[in-house]
Amino acid sequence: MVLAGIVPIAGVVHAAPSDTAWHEGFEGPNPSWRASGADMEYRIDEHGRRRGGAHTGQASEQIRVTGSNGTYIYFSHPVPPSQITSELAPSVWIKADRPGLQILARIVLPNLIDPKTRQPAAVFVRGTSYSQVGIWQQLRIENVPLELERQLRVLRLQLARPDVDARGAFLDQVWLNVFGGPGTTNVAIDDLELSGIVDPALAPRKSDAASPIPFSREPIGERDPATTWAGTANGTRPLGRDIKLDGSVLLVDGHPFFPRILRYQGERLELVAKTGFNAIRLTQPPPPQLLADAERLGLWIVCPPPRGPAVQPGMPAPLAAEIGPEYDSVLAWHLGDGLTGEELSAVTAIARQLEPLDSRRKRPIVCAPETDLRAYSSRVNYLCFGRAPLGTSIELGDYMNWLRERPRLARPGTPFWTTVQTELSPAACEQAAMFSGSRPPIPADGESLRMLTYSALSAGARGIEFRLGSPLDTAPQSLQLELSLLNLELELAEPWAATGSYVTTAASRDQQIVGAVLQTQTTHLLLPMRVAPHSQYIPYLPEQAAHGPVTIVVPGIPEWHSAFELTPAGLLPLKHTRGTGGEHITIDDFQFSSMVLITADPAVIDTLTRRLTQMADRSAPLQRELTAQTLSEVEAIDRRLPHKPPEALPTEWLTKARAGLAEADKSLAAGDRPAAYQAARKAIGPLEQFKRYRWEQVLTGQNSLATSPFYVSFETLPDQWRLMDQLRYLQPGNNQLPGGDCENLGWMLQQNWKHVDLTPQADLHAHVELSTKQPHGGKSSLHLQVKPTSEDDPPALVETAPVWVTTPPISVQAHELLAIRGFARVPTQIAGSIDGLMILDSIGGESLAERIGQTNGWREFIMYRVAPRDGTFTVTFALTGLGDAWLDDISIAPVTRIAGNELGRLQPLPPVNGSLPVRR
Repeated sequence: MVLAGIVPIAGVVHAAPSDTAWHEGFEGPNPSWRASGADMEYRIDEHGRRRGGAHTGQASEQIRVTGSNGTYIYFSHPVPPSQITSELAPSVWIKADRPGLQILARIVLPNLIDPKTRQPAAVFVRGTSYSQVGIWQQLRIENVPLELERQLRVLRLQLARPDVDARGAFLDQVWLNVFGGPGTTNVAIDDLELSGIVDPALAPRKSDAASPIPFSREPIGERDPATTWAGTANGTRPLGRDIKLDGSVLLVDGHPFFPRILRYQGERLELVAKTGFNAIRLTQPPPPQLLADAERLGLWIVCPPPRGPAVQPGMPAPLAAEIGPEYDSVLAWHLGDGLTGEELSAVTAIARQLEPLDSRRKRPIVCAPETDLRAYSSRVNYLCFGRAPLGTSIELGDYMNWLRERPRLARPGTPFWTTVQTELSPAACEQAAMFSGSRPPIPADGESLRMLTYSALSAGARGIEFRLGSPLDTAPQSLQLELSLLNLELELAEPWAATGSYVTTAASRDQQIVGAVLQTQTTHLLLPMRVAPHSQYIPYLPEQAAHGPVTIVVPGIPEWHSAFELTPAGLLPLKHTRGTGGEHITIDDFQFSSMVLITADPAVIDTLTRRLTQMADRSAPLQRELTAQTLSEVEAIDRRLPHKPPEALPTEWLTKARAGLAEADKSLAAGDRPAAYQAARKAIGPLEQFKRYRWEQVLTGQNSLATSPFYVSFETLPDQWRLMDQLRYLQPGNNQLPGGDCENLGWMLQQNWKHVDLTPQADLHAHVELSTKQPHGGKSSLHLQVKPTSEDDPPALVETAPVWVTTPPISVQAHELLAIRGFARVPTQIAGSIDGLMILDSIGGESLAERIGQTNGWREFIMYRVAPRDGTFTVTFALTGLGDAWLDDISIAPVTRIAGNELGRLQPLPPVNGSLPVRR
């Protein structure tokens, strides 16, 4: 049995018209999954229904299999036949003791007849793989039409028949590969669902569909996108004229295209192209000269559609009457950022107007909504979303989960682009400037930026928009170098990023190393990352990891495939062996992130080898220069920090970095570009170790990174030392926040405390009260609660924070240092959101917010902020998901100078005597 090709069907039975969704809960006594083949010797040790521990309901179906060396053991289940539409989405929940199990679906092709059986044939499309060992996880197949089209491409090549198509095709079975590796695999199966069902009997009949196509079984593999690379040495190419969206794949002149976009701020386009971007993003329609310059340099433009003259003063101008050839350098139309339900009708109207206006090119339409993702995804071709976690209290691991889960709020199969921050937030830069005077934007740590970019690839983004706080030509040299190298790496990953699909998660004994696996027709791309706590500030590389190899287990890979580390300077062969759980791939010098090519296709290897020979001439000097620049910056900042007695370890790290640079220079002089790149790249590790060590020295004794705005990066550590020194001679003054003791609701109401309820009535219910349950002080505390309307069907994700409570505004003066203090209690983890209980102030905003997950009793929080100007100051408490949170003894006080060296204690005001008003 070959699931990648054609499978004959013994008989096809059409069901009666069904509802648009079908569900099997496995509550009855008899098992319904059927063994359907394997490529190994195996046995079924257990197969039946078991009560207790189900995903929903009372029972689930249990399978225990024991297999040897191979790649699959299949079980199949019939489902109501359905036409292939964009809404069709098979899914199933499983819980297993090993990763790598995968969902597939059988699609019958009535017009393709096996001459041996005289029955219709079928192809199989694949979905997501199981990765969350020991807990229930939903496996899905999204964008079934796209996955089917990929299989039909294989058939057209196999049969040498370009007229093979999907007319009359329908999905009739869901399959599971339950093989988790040699040995025994246990799997529980529940809640098999098929949504978006359209009965095949209702399909329109065409007069040209009368003659089924016979075929031969001679296998011919489809050419992998990695063998048809369209890139050039600097990442740009002459602009094509044929832009087409094939499912989720953007095609330019028939080649898959992955946009590497820079948010344009007036930079010289020559520098943009040299840095490796292939597109720019504008927030206004481009002027004629910019269109011409972009065309000349081979840069695409993403922008709003052109407008005509305004009809009425103060009203938005209508779209232009026509979109002519002068706009041929436009890749896609972008309809705006930060959109909510209020803009939905306007975006819908513009999208409808664009279709006939752009009928000549039919460019995709994209927008970036904050809410109502499902509604927007039915109006446009691409969604764009992302957050700015670097330098914030959002852990990179949590952000990766958010990015992977966010598409579930849109229509199944909707492709998306992702934004990637390159610098720390304006709020952090402003706070640093209050201590250091005027300062330019603070670049993010280079390795954190790389992991943020790899997270976008791992989540399945079909394009990336990089956002800078200032024009590229005024950005620090190190950031320009970092972006140049990142764009080279993204160009390498383009075949998988533009066309591939996420298939599974790789594992390692090191729990901090996670890896996503992307798949094209004949190759896999593994993206391992070391996601240690606080990597959003400075990545962590254990000393022992810096000197030892890392082994990563990749399930579902045939043992005859080869593995290579894929770098901009060349392919490095990697050791790999067959073992428990899959293929064990060893990387000798793994630091923070990498790309690993896994393939048995010699054409892919040959194409990449030739391409990388050219790329090494550019990548090796870039990496050498970046390492030298980073070393210089680290030494300059370190000189501004106080030093304890000499310590051998930090000195050793800097010595290693200098030695790596010297080795890179030697290799460059000898003309060995790959060796120079590797030496310079390896020297980054010791520099990151040094930065993290010094950062943790400053962090000693702190239980929160939101306490100070200067923990955000290595560059702001001198400002943190200055703040710590000043605090020795300062103490908080009188509490300026009325009602912060949370004792009297009437008083809080009178003093203008605000409660904003944003819960959608159909899904969630929010409640805010003063509660007498275990207060921190006094008789009561502020209780925030968000519950699902239906306890039996809670939402898995919460799109936006449902409930906010904001303090009254207090007056502040420019340069005034403020201390915000309070206590929070979150007894259970907040579900449906990575932000938990979020505490944000009007100066720091979300980027400097405190995020509190589950606590052990009451937990103190304290934050210091410097008022940048005269005005008012508020603090907001947002419960961002499902759960409960309590707050008590909240104070906001100016910090003033005292005599002596002790920091004064914050004292709340005496109790004052006021459920909070709701503003919707």
